[in-house]
Amino acid sequence: MPEPVDKAAPGRHPSRRDRGEETRQRLIVAAVRLFGERGFDGTATRELAAAAGANLAAIPYHFGGKEALYNAAADHIAGQVASHLSPQLRQVDRVLEGGRLDRATARDLLYALVDGFATLVIQPESEEWVRFVLREQMHPTAAFERIYASLIGRIAGVLVRVVATLSGEPADSDTVRLRAISVIGQILIFRVGRATVLRVLDWGDIDADGAAAIRRVLRENVDRLLAIPEAGGV
Repeated sequence: MPEPVDKAAPGRHPSRRDRGEETRQRLIVAAVRLFGERGFDGTATRELAAAAGANLAAIPYHFGGKEALYNAAADHIAGQVASHLSPQLRQVDRVLEGGRLDRATARDLLYALVDGFATLVIQPESEEWVRFVLREQMHPTAAFERIYASLIGRIAGVLVRVVATLSGEPADSDTVRLRAISVIGQILIFRVGRATVLRVLDWGDIDADGAAAIRRVLRENVDRLLAIPEAGGV
């Protein structure tokens, strides 16, 4: 099957393979935005193709159909977030592979994860993928299971292990799991409740100083939540 005609940028002469990969990526980026804004049923394939600057036939060619494109958008989100947090996650993996997790190391790992995730969520670029994920939270589909298996479950599992070490409670207790979830929730409010955050603080936007203040308060909240002795510095 020949590849559908694509709208390539003027003055460029990419190979057919390059054009195909560019088209595929544009469709995924468009899917993250449109599905996040309108949901699966509210988004037509014609709109997806137009937003990506692609031929309508490119969707079945590259993905097989609308549902597969939706799942590809979910995989893309999970991959992008995991890539951003990869330094922190790799650090956690190295520590956990080493055996017992001591309290001081657990605290440092938790701070690193909170800082990294907060930095990602505060960025304007997170708005589109957060919309997509929130829709999946309210009305889970197979895409949620993909995101959970490849990203959310891993992050939650790490947080549960770290919180258990810091609190001295078993990792399989509901209390520890609820505390781990609350850590995630207090970060997400700075994206899903951004308008309220800006209004309450009387900020025009979240600049570098504001982001630093948010990370500082998030650490303080984590300390209070887990009754951790005050650490020396942020």
